Amino acid sequence: MGFNISWIAIMGATARQMTEDLGFTPTGKFATLASQPLQGAELPGKGYLVVARGDEHAILSPGFLAAHSEKHDIVACAVEEHVMHCQAACWRAGKMAWSAEHDGQESRRHLVTQGSLPASFDEILQAAKRLQDVEDSAAQEVDFFFEVPLQLAQSIAGFKHDEETPGLAGNGFETLASTRGQGPGRQSRWWEFWR
Repeated sequence: MGFNISWIAIMGATARQMTEDLGFTPTGKFATLASQPLQGAELPGKGYLVVARGDEHAILSPGFLAAHSEKHDIVACAVEEHVMHCQAACWRAGKMAWSAEHDGQESRRHLVTQGSLPASFDEILQAAKRLQDVEDSAAQEVDFFFEVPLQLAQSIAGFKHDEETPGLAGNGFETLASTRGQGPGRQSRWWEFWR
């Protein structure tokens, strides 16, 4: 299988603060990650996480991110493992502060960045280069650059979709319903806004 999801972490926010502001209603029903169209969870000590099915969900639209990053920084991430494409970004004060994108269909070493990247970027990139050098001299099956945007987002938000998050149990994801008619729709190539 493989993940095909969108997620945002609203830094410093709680579920109570954010669900109404974002236009979502908690249902009181909990499930595992990505088992429902739209889910939320507290990121212990970090903020509030919203996860949606599909890598082009409306929560990643520039308008949504700009509006909701006025009060809190937002880390946004899209993951499409089937084609090895991912993008992470941080929005601050209504604007995109940085972004990093990897598209495995371009090449295993594809990486496009913009803005003022976090201090963790250099270390993450160098580790990916070392691992990819070893991989390319042998089996050439693993795409380590795919991890760079994901680890960059994790360095800020403390969440990565395929790793355990301390303090967040396996079925700690609450199903959310939209109060503004913004269901699990898709946006057209949301990441192009940052190019």
